[in-house]
Amino acid sequence: MMVLNSLKKDELVELVPNEGNVLRWYTCGPTVYDSSHLGHARNYVTFDFIRRIISDYFGYEVFYCMNITDIDDKIILRSRRNYLISEYIKKNPIVTETLISDLNTAWPKFINGLKEDLEKNLEEQKKKPNKQELKAEADLLTTRIKQSEDAFSAQMKIIKLGENSSAPVATAEQCLGSYLDKLYGKDLDSELVKKLCDQHSKKFEKEFFDDMKALGIQPPDVLVRVSEYVPEVIEMVQQIIENGYGYESEGSVYFDIHKFHHTPGHAYAKLKPSSAGNLKKFAEGEGALAATEDRISKFDFALWKKSKPGEPSWPSPWGPGRPGWHIECSAMASVILGKVLDVHCGGVDLKFPHHDNELAQAEACYGHDQWVNYFLHSGHLDIDGLKMSKSMKNFITIREAFQKLKYTPRQLRFYFLLHTWCKRMNFQVKEGMGDIEKKEKFVIEFLTKVKQLISEDTSQPNESWTPNDVALHNTLLKTQTEVDAALKNNFDTKTAILLLIDLISAVNSYLSSKDRKTLLVSKIRDYVLRIFGVFGLNFSTSSVTEGASGVSTEDIVRPYARALVDFRNQVREGAKKKEGHDYFLVSCDNLRDKVTPPLGIKIVDDGEFDFYLVDKDQYLEELKNKQIDNIKAQIQKKTTQLKAKETAFNKWEDLRISPSELVLKKYNVTMESEEVPALNNAGGKVSDQNKKKILTDWKKQLTNNTKFNDELAKNPEFYEKLKNDYEKIKKEIQDLQSKIPT
Repeated sequence: MMVLNSLKKDELVELVPNEGNVLRWYTCGPTVYDSSHLGHARNYVTFDFIRRIISDYFGYEVFYCMNITDIDDKIILRSRRNYLISEYIKKNPIVTETLISDLNTAWPKFINGLKEDLEKNLEEQKKKPNKQELKAEADLLTTRIKQSEDAFSAQMKIIKLGENSSAPVATAEQCLGSYLDKLYGKDLDSELVKKLCDQHSKKFEKEFFDDMKALGIQPPDVLVRVSEYVPEVIEMVQQIIENGYGYESEGSVYFDIHKFHHTPGHAYAKLKPSSAGNLKKFAEGEGALAATEDRISKFDFALWKKSKPGEPSWPSPWGPGRPGWHIECSAMASVILGKVLDVHCGGVDLKFPHHDNELAQAEACYGHDQWVNYFLHSGHLDIDGLKMSKSMKNFITIREAFQKLKYTPRQLRFYFLLHTWCKRMNFQVKEGMGDIEKKEKFVIEFLTKVKQLISEDTSQPNESWTPNDVALHNTLLKTQTEVDAALKNNFDTKTAILLLIDLISAVNSYLSSKDRKTLLVSKIRDYVLRIFGVFGLNFSTSSVTEGASGVSTEDIVRPYARALVDFRNQVREGAKKKEGHDYFLVSCDNLRDKVTPPLGIKIVDDGEFDFYLVDKDQYLEELKNKQIDNIKAQIQKKTTQLKAKETAFNKWEDLRISPSELVLKKYNVTMESEEVPALNNAGGKVSDQNKKKILTDWKKQLTNNTKFNDELAKNPEFYEKLKNDYEKIKKEIQDLQSKIPT
């Protein structure tokens, strides 16, 4: 089993546990300050299916530990801002001069911040003029600035003294929260802020795990929260200081990068040495509330942060403070998994500084040079070619993906499985899940067909294998070998799934023959389901008759009996009235298209099987989409007809105008013959040059109008008919548009 190990310059190396058959695995969990987004979904679904492959396919015991970062600058800032906004509304229940003044200050500050981001972007573009992503970000920032300015302008126009303050405050919550925090955040009591942070993080931790459950992600074997391991963090920091790699400064403790890197047997920034001098990335890792003036080197990162006013704190040998971000993972992972980890994983954006700092801390603490044996990093996820960002307005939460974009958990997992897990992925929101839906439907139809074959195979056929049977079995064996090779090759799920799709195609072709072996088809079906199950793709094959526990047989059977009896009554009524065959065909079509789909039954005309038991909701959605496509095709056809009618109508409409009407409308001149008057209707003189133009237009329109009148003489109703036809098609398009299901 070969994996891409970030510690080996992204080389493929064999994955071998440090001890026996057990893999001790640590994954960086979320900082729970906000809702989880599609980037989180990609990251955690990725490591979920890799974990499943390693345990369920290759048979290793995986001891899986994940952390929750519930002490962090982002959580502190978000908690304080929410609290200050809440208190602000309590103190200002109605709009006052003070509130208006605060909005007039906060909004421009926020907008100026966006403009500064745009300026930085434009400066970066000068260095990298061909980077399209920067140009796209600049366009989005420009739009964001315009939207913010418009929102500010609109709000200040409608705001009224004495009205309820909730609406204007909610509109300006982001900018007002930042403004209030800068004014009053530092004045909040430390214990109060600790309580606020705890409430805030618990809310988003629950939301995170609800999202993970919806995505079908297995829970970790051990969950560690920073707030519950502060003593262990302090103990590790003390050991690092004793070993000579940490130093205290004004109540904070920092890691001495220079000493560590220049000590034999140690090396800093193993994962991404090129970023070791990147001050921007270093600052992002330290957090928005970090102090920078009290360190020996500007690149020495915090092991323990002295708590400033308005921040939560825990007692320590160096005074009240809180853990640095990086030390949290090193301490908690080591407590649970030991001094050497088999596997550590996370997003590629965590390589530097977070994971590099984790490695340095742990190795400085334990006095060895190999804290982690295998580092696995999932690739970036972009949205329509751009990095996800709230300022860019392309930040899509997992719940928005489900509720607004209408993606299903299985479709998202399918989407991620069809991309190389460690490479950058461009998530095309605009394109949707079209290809995934086709593949998903292909698999479901295969499973449904096989189930139908097995349920209807009551005979005792000749089990002697034919060349077709041997060929299909050989295809299965070949697929099994190639899938195994793909999974051993850095968990190549894309290749594995495409191989399964090809195998299903082979079975579909095989099923078209009369002499087919149910046992062989069942064996292939079981293999396909097994591999999809390893990937966490659950394709339910339950029939429509499998009800929930406690549901009576009568309740299950009743809707099917009702459909059968109603159809029988309709046929009997038609027979009594001696209706023609069209009546009965329409009744049959109605049964197929409207009655049985809500029951989870798909009736097929002239197919290999005459019906299937299917997932009701998926089939109804399929029929709805088919109806939408059909209506859109009709609209497209009608639109083409409308354009042709419009062209013809406009042509005759132009010819219908008399020469007198034309020159009156165009030149404001009244004339009934080819003699152009000296003055226009406003009393102004008509120049000789304009007289020539007017006369030319008069003669041209006289010819055109004569054509119209000649046609009207031959066919008095032609113009009205053309007009009516145009309006009729226009009305038909409107009617079709109203029939599109929502």
